[in-house]
Amino acid sequence: MPGHSSGRFDWEALELEYVTGGDDLSVRELARRHEASFSHFAVQARNRGWEQKRRDYRARSLVVAEDEIMNKMAVRVAQVNCQSAAGKPR
Repeated sequence: MPGHSSGRFDWEALELEYVTGGDDLSVRELARRHEASFSHFAVQARNRGWEQKRRDYRARSLVVAEDEIMNKMAVRVAQVNCQSAAGKPR
């Protein structure tokens, strides 16, 4: 089963699953998926700082997405400017 390593939980894999998971993936849901105790997962999540790591991950993802949008807009503006300078219709 994913998330298990030699009968123990692979907490790094579980953390990655939680941090990068969608809004529908709670610690309770993660424990359910891995047929484990919610309270055990909740303690591990708290001790390992999963909530803050998830917020940080989402903030970084948002910055990357914004950068990609801004780059695409800059390319489009440059194309329009080049077309205008050459006398071509937009």
